[in-house]
Amino acid sequence: MTEQNEQITIAMAKGRLAEQMEGMGSDVSPLREKSRKLVFESADGKYRYIMVKPSDVPTYVDHGVADVGIVGKDTLMEENRPLYEMLDL
Repeated sequence: MTEQNEQITIAMAKGRLAEQMEGMGSDVSPLREKSRKLVFESADGKYRYIMVKPSDVPTYVDHGVADVGIVGKDTLMEENRPLYEMLDL
């Protein structure tokens, strides 16, 4: 049996939210780079961040591109997708 690397993919909008994640202990240093890249990986390889428009976050999660999405409740309600809201931000 081979061991698989499990990486969590997070869809989110770039900006203040990334700064708040750093305050919670997440390594979001790649998000601070001045770049046009939309996909970043944490230094330890545990997380992949996909930077999208807020209205696209539920779509990425619904289609399985991202494991988790971080978006405002208003956006989640507007998209009306069958997603589980884990935490009210």
